[in-house]
Amino acid sequence: MPATVIDSSTLIHLGGIGRLDLLRHFVGEISIPQAVFREVVVE
Repeated sequence: MPATVIDSSTLIHLGGIGRLDLLRHFVGEISIPQAVFREVVVE
């Protein structure tokens, strides 16, 4: 199964409610583009 690409909204909202674990449960392998990582983690 190919990796699922995640956008910043998904990470921000699930992180806000403390449920990032749901990503692995529902989609398996996750790919976070560098621009999304920068927006969510760095900025």
